Amino acid sequence: MEILFALYLAHFLGDYLFQTDWVYRQKQKSWCGGLYHALGIYIALVLIFFPVVLRFPVWFLFLIYAGIHYVQDGIKIKGNSMISNRQSLYILDQLIHFLLLTLLWWAFLRGHLPGPFWISWKMSVFWFLLLGVTFVWDVSSYVFLRADGKYERNGKGMIRRTFALIFLWVLAEVFITL
Repeated sequence: MEILFALYLAHFLGDYLFQTDWVYRQKQKSWCGGLYHALGIYIALVLIFFPVVLRFPVWFLFLIYAGIHYVQDGIKIKGNSMISNRQSLYILDQLIHFLLLTLLWWAFLRGHLPGPFWISWKMSVFWFLLLGVTFVWDVSSYVFLRADGKYERNGKGMIRRTFALIFLWVLAEVFITL
């Protein structure tokens, strides 16, 4: 299960923290911006799973996933220009990303790969809560704060929220161990 949580963490790093406002704008303009974003997804996976990623099938599976992510985001961008309900498309896009990661874990990585050395059950719960709060926060700002249907990315806000939650986790760990 730790591997699945680590996959979700890599998705959030690549899809939110590593996707700067510049990459997001480039992704809307050309296929090259989408490649930058897919590279960010791949780098996030490699960072989370290093050094396990050095095994042949793991890095290759991650490369395939980054390619699928690229294609899926391209379809979403095209869909945004044809559909008026962008919020539903955004939520559907994120659910498909999670389903694909779950399928990748279940079909190829479950039971065949040690979890990242730094992630324990307690850390898995923390990361799951952190990512859940961050995701809900991002989706709610998209769905509820912008009645005009436009979504303006706020990468700096996402980074601040993530680091604030990490700080709270570290603080809680200090008080638990006292």
